Amino acid sequence: MCKEANFSGVETIFSEMSEMGFIPDKYVYTSWIAGLCRQGNLVEAFRLKNKMVKEGIRPDLLTYSSLIFGLTSKGLMAEAQQVFDDMLKRGITPDCHVFGI
Repeated sequence: MCKEANFSGVETIFSEMSEMGFIPDKYVYTSWIAGLCRQGNLVEAFRLKNKMVKEGIRPDLLTYSSLIFGLTSKGLMAEAQQVFDDMLKRGITPDCHVFGI
């Protein structure tokens, strides 16, 4: 759904999961964040990343890579650098894909 930019469908599933007692994990959050970043919806992507962290779920390399990609796609290089620095501060080692963004 995220790849198809069907975020209303994802939100519905996200809500239904929560109502049924399923707690979204880092894979669910990261998939949604990646889709938002591909669509250029960075405000929502960062809102979701903050919600993820608030719920005690640690963003991983893919989460950070998606955010960096979204920022650089919009020419927001200083903000991308801040996210990169935050990633390093949290002990996440970048891979060749991050350096290729």
